[in-house]
Amino acid sequence: MKINKLKSLFVSEARVKVLNHFFQNPQGEFYGREMAQIMNYSQTGIRRELIILESLGILKRKEVMRKSYFLLRECDFSRDLAKLFGYMIF
Repeated sequence: MKINKLKSLFVSEARVKVLNHFFQNPQGEFYGREMAQIMNYSQTGIRRELIILESLGILKRKEVMRKSYFLLRECDFSRDLAKLFGYMIF
């Protein structure tokens, strides 16, 4: 993972909360509105964070009946990131 990607992970509190939520629920599939309600953030803000995490390769998007669900992408650095948050996944 490039250093710039790592730096961009921890820029916002909302992004850290989104990551933490996914690491707590590694098999989960969530959509923006649902996550915004859970985290008490604006839907626009959470959606922006989900898209950024998708562009970094941490999340992947799944389209179901015109809704975009996001889930953890199983990749080389997912386990290392989860360990940073104190979780063991995959």
